[in-house]
Amino acid sequence: MNVEVSVPLHQYSSFELCLTLTTITPLNFLSLIMATHAPATGHDIFISYRHNDNLPSSDSGRLASDGWVTDFVHQLEKELRATLKEPLTIYFDKNPVDGLLETHSVDKSLEGKLNCRIFIPILSQTYCDPKSFAWQHEFCAFNALAKAESMGRDIRLGNGNVASRILPLKIHDLDGDDMAVVEKELGGALRAIEFIYREPGVNRPLRSNEEDPTRNLAQTVYRNQLNKVAQAIKQINGAMKDPSSAQKSLPQEQAMQERQPMVRKGLLAAAVVLALIALSYFTVLRSVSSTGVESPDKSIAVLPFVNMSNDPEQEFFSDGISEEVLNLLAKVPELKVIGRTSSFYFKGKNEDLRVIGEKLGAAHILEGSVRKEGDQVRITAQLIRASDGVHLWSDTYDRKLQKIFDLQDEIAGAVLKQLKLKLLGTSNVPGMSMPNSEAYNLNLKGNYFADQRNLPLAADYYSKSLALDSGNARTWSGLAFVKILEGNSRFEKFESGYAQASEMVGRAMMLDPSSSEAHRVKALISMWYDFDWAVAEKEFMKAIELEPGNSNAFRNLSQLYRVQGFLQKALETSEKSLSLNPLNVVTISSHADDLSTLGRYDEAIEVLKSGLELNRDFIHRSLLVTYLAAGKYEMIESIFKNLPDNDKKLLAPMVWFALRDQTQMGQAEQEMLRQHEKGLMSSFDVAQNYAFMKRKDLAIDYLEKALKDKYRVIYIRSNPLLRSLQQEPRYLELLKRMKISSK
Repeated sequence: MNVEVSVPLHQYSSFELCLTLTTITPLNFLSLIMATHAPATGHDIFISYRHNDNLPSSDSGRLASDGWVTDFVHQLEKELRATLKEPLTIYFDKNPVDGLLETHSVDKSLEGKLNCRIFIPILSQTYCDPKSFAWQHEFCAFNALAKAESMGRDIRLGNGNVASRILPLKIHDLDGDDMAVVEKELGGALRAIEFIYREPGVNRPLRSNEEDPTRNLAQTVYRNQLNKVAQAIKQINGAMKDPSSAQKSLPQEQAMQERQPMVRKGLLAAAVVLALIALSYFTVLRSVSSTGVESPDKSIAVLPFVNMSNDPEQEFFSDGISEEVLNLLAKVPELKVIGRTSSFYFKGKNEDLRVIGEKLGAAHILEGSVRKEGDQVRITAQLIRASDGVHLWSDTYDRKLQKIFDLQDEIAGAVLKQLKLKLLGTSNVPGMSMPNSEAYNLNLKGNYFADQRNLPLAADYYSKSLALDSGNARTWSGLAFVKILEGNSRFEKFESGYAQASEMVGRAMMLDPSSSEAHRVKALISMWYDFDWAVAEKEFMKAIELEPGNSNAFRNLSQLYRVQGFLQKALETSEKSLSLNPLNVVTISSHADDLSTLGRYDEAIEVLKSGLELNRDFIHRSLLVTYLAAGKYEMIESIFKNLPDNDKKLLAPMVWFALRDQTQMGQAEQEMLRQHEKGLMSSFDVAQNYAFMKRKDLAIDYLEKALKDKYRVIYIRSNPLLRSLQQEPRYLELLKRMKISSK
């Protein structure tokens, strides 16, 4: 690969001023466009940036002499060498001293450089300036040039997806005005690969030597983002080299038809024939996606709205708006609404909407942006058909924060109008009244950290919100669910967690009896703590009636059926949950549990493997348990070694028993008993190990203790690791006491 060091084109503000004297006129610019009908006679990649974004770093260390862009190009060069079989040339304007003079021809000087395959603009807080050289004579010029070429700006890849030859990178969160300028020039939503480091009050480029990505609110890793750039370049470059795979996108075809009226009818007829053929093919292909999810016309995924505020803290607010609109849409029985976890999986990812639609089983995508300053909110929303990226509707709303619930209703109503459906409920109910803007923000932060399973922070924010406004049912339900999660995750907090949750959900239901989440949380208490199967089923069904898109309620209902032994009903219900939330690891694991309980281990293993990229630790634990239950021991040692320490302690006796290592098994058993004595391991976990090790009497002894402390004992029938106990009279008596059928 060659990295060209050339004369600079946009280094100093004085140079940019002189360029106004030598702008590209419509006549000579048209000549430039018409002279280049095919790309790649110049460099393969053009890197466009503003001078201030490549100043040497003030940090000490190896990058001190390099600006951000210079370092990025060096890192990209290495990544491309590991990604592509053949070298690509990069035009990178590195020289910080020289520049074009007033006597130089700007358009001719750029002609060979802009005639590239892929254009990469480094979008920063200063790049999107319509008066700057980089914007006018690089970004806009390439956009016009690419559209005029026979290949087009937007090309169809070999896999059928459409990609732009403009591959934007973001190193700052952009101001709303800058974002509007970019999206107007692109003719659609900006999809950029982000290299941004965010902390409260911090908005700077992510550096290649960033050591602790967990401090970054964006949770992005430089190397991973760099690899995304390299993979995108590989796809685009491959499509352009192979004309049979690099088909033109619809907007480019339309432009060609306007320029060539004599062939327009022929092209249109051909397109219709191809569309009919493709329709029959993709109807079959899309009916089952990679997750086995159907994609009906009346289905939608709400992507997280982009935070356009300067304050990264407002990320909670933009996420919250998206979630509230999603919850409103989920109340419509005729509409399949993809769950929050799956939709939010694509946050910050530069993924093609068609791919998102296929992965989620959604025919439509709702996306947008949020800009909040004080009590003033501006929200832009747009509804897109996932199959071809066509914008069906878009609008911009300016409102006071006090009217936020009315605005959410408005957006949901506008979406449903396009889908010819009716909004059954609104967010503006007594239990959702939130006149206090600070309480609303705290509630959204509670939602965010609850979803991240940061339970202490979630509980803290919910409590602070309730201190300002104790009349909000959603906040009470959220805090109650956090207490349940605390109880389920830590044996010593089980009793107190459920006692607090029961009181809190009672408050929520008094405030808003129509809250689907309140009914779901009440059902969880009835199932996990009270063992009242009838009340639990009634409450889960009520939650689903109030919110037909409540994927969590479907998943929990499938768990209820499984623990009672209604295995086919459990499987059918978890399939419904999976269709609504296909990228949720808990849903994936629960569906695999249903398959394992039926003895369909190979299918369960394949389902779990599909979730490895979502959360390796969580899925690895479920995979290990499934391998143990299936008697497939050849894989368990390698998985076991990579588990977190707490999981190792819970599973170690079974693992070493399966591997026939008596020494390790004895040590693991003693550690297990020490943990149990300290109150750090539950009786059910001990019973599970002894049952797998065929020490049946000990296993049942600990199940007796588990029935008293209640922790996880609801899985006494459905856990396949306990199957050695199925004919034991004491075990059958325990099932009877829990009102669970043994058949």
